[in-house]
Amino acid sequence: MEAIISDCRNIKYANLPIRPHTVNILYGPNGVGKSTIAEAISARSRQASLASLTPYGSEQKPTVELTDISSVLLFNDSYIRLSLYQSDDHLLNNGMEVFVKTKGFVNAQERTRETLAKAAERFHTDESLKELLERIDAFLLTFGANPTTKQIAKTSPLMKSSIARGWVVERVPNAFEQFTPYINSENSQQWITWHGKGSPLVLDDTCPYYAAPLTDHDRATMRELDKTYGAKLLEHTVRVNTAFNEIRDCFSKSTQAEMDTFMKRMPERTNSNFELFERLRNDALYLQAKLRAISNLGFNLLWQQAL
Repeated sequence: MEAIISDCRNIKYANLPIRPHTVNILYGPNGVGKSTIAEAISARSRQASLASLTPYGSEQKPTVELTDISSVLLFNDSYIRLSLYQSDDHLLNNGMEVFVKTKGFVNAQERTRETLAKAAERFHTDESLKELLERIDAFLLTFGANPTTKQIAKTSPLMKSSIARGWVVERVPNAFEQFTPYINSENSQQWITWHGKGSPLVLDDTCPYYAAPLTDHDRATMRELDKTYGAKLLEHTVRVNTAFNEIRDCFSKSTQAEMDTFMKRMPERTNSNFELFERLRNDALYLQAKLRAISNLGFNLLWQQAL
């Protein structure tokens, strides 16, 4: 390949060999016509006008002949201003295309894309992963409708359960000792609901269930029982215990041991006691976010994060 240049500014005639698909360097003292030659070759490759290259005061028209050259990328001052040092962290504009995006890179990129697509497909079709996410969601809902708030909501199932109210299910008060089998039974929720609905049916100090006389102590016990275990306390307690047990395996062995110790010790309610639950909630939120991110896993997402 060659370029033949005639009557371009101070270049009367030049015949330059050009190597294709590589960098061709023009070098020489200032004023010998390096920029003129580069501009002439670039203009002709783009089929642009050569009028700006007309020699001063000459009637000769500039001509440029290119043999087997269809495109030229010109690395001159204009390229440096437009392409180099565009920002503090980018040496070269579109440097990815220039330095990184080789054939090997493109092949690796496609293999990565296929691997991520298979991983995302498995997440959407794997029932165990779906079940895990559902269990985490159920656990977090025990902290309230918006479990991301800093403090545990007072209206949350956790705060309305036995855990937050003195462990009255796990540690039945002496006044209700005779009701322990009912409180700890699988049908405890139905039982306390039935008990609450039956209390207003007491007539003439007589038990509505087996028509036996009720003492003042019996009536006081009934009122306290409804007050202590009513308002869905047993329902919330069962929900919280179920949610905690189903997510238990997601935590480390040390955290599981800490949970077991806490549940067995059943401490009095203090702010420090809830630090454990706050940590469990934060860990569950982190795991939930990661699982949801996996469900949206894709090459484009990772590529954007990398950039």
